Amino acid sequence: MLTPACADWENCFEADLDFCWLATLPGIPGLSGDLASLNAEQLVRLAQFNAFYRQQRTFISSSVTTLLTPPRPQGDLSGWVAFELSAPGNEDLLLLTYRLEDGRAQNCFRLPTACAGQRYVVSSLPEMDQMLGEVSGEALREEGWQVELAEKNRAAAFWLRSL
Repeated sequence: MLTPACADWENCFEADLDFCWLATLPGIPGLSGDLASLNAEQLVRLAQFNAFYRQQRTFISSSVTTLLTPPRPQGDLSGWVAFELSAPGNEDLLLLTYRLEDGRAQNCFRLPTACAGQRYVVSSLPEMDQMLGEVSGEALREEGWQVELAEKNRAAAFWLRSL
């Protein structure tokens, strides 16, 4: 998919559907353009993301967002960007990660709002049907969660459900 790098289309780049959709998730997701040109697999994936958003809309809209990577100027498309979303009164967490123009296929992100005495089950979005692991809040705070994105301009998100 072709996506703008800023408010206009003069600076744009190629990214997959996951990257485009997850880039809108901290706000109110929306897509424009020729959705009819998406293939069947992309439409199924889009439906999965939309179902996740409908299910977690209250959590997302009431969340406090913590930037996990150093801030950069808007035009700087290098490195990785990661956010942790945590909602008041809810111990679940949402980790959003974006690999931009960075040579590293892996990165590790510490989650500062994870509860040290809590255990979390980690699932990838949007499916949330496969457990990637179980980890303590203390490990998430001190060691972090390892993310691998093989290609540039890709994104991954993880739901961390407290046990």
